[in-house]
Amino acid sequence: TDENKGKTTAYLKALSELSGSQVSLKKSTTNNLGDINKYLSLEQSEYQESDKINALNQNAKAATEIVGAEKSRNLPRIGIFAEGYAFNGDRKTSSGYTAGLTLNWNLFSGNDLGASDEALHKSYAVKYLAKASSQKEKIEFNSLTEIESVLMKTVSTLSESQKLLDEQ
Repeated sequence: TDENKGKTTAYLKALSELSGSQVSLKKSTTNNLGDINKYLSLEQSEYQESDKINALNQNAKAATEIVGAEKSRNLPRIGIFAEGYAFNGDRKTSSGYTAGLTLNWNLFSGNDLGASDEALHKSYAVKYLAKASSQKEKIEFNSLTEIESVLMKTVSTLSESQKLLDEQ
């Protein structure tokens, strides 16, 4: 229409003045809808867990192992030691040996109180975070797959419309 041509001319004139060079509008006679296929492809049709989800699952496994380590704080620790030494005095040289066994058991420690329960709850939290993130990622994947399918149908419809317009 005349109004659109007037607006186009005004825009081109303004762009020419701003850029300092002549700006012109090129009309395309080719159909660019065919190029859309290089951006939309249904190659990956099944959901695969991302590296982020795999890392969260590994964190959950590590948190489960930490629960066992925290529970071991309350167990007794046993140690064995041995040493040998030599004496070199004015009258004679002699040697001696020492061996022993140590037992440590921390019965009353405020630092260890509730540590295993805390580790257990953190373990559950990490497991649920991994599960929730995986579910969210699956939902997003399915949503994007559906959107891609709709876009492909829309492009097909637009291509058919373009063909009909070209025939008229």
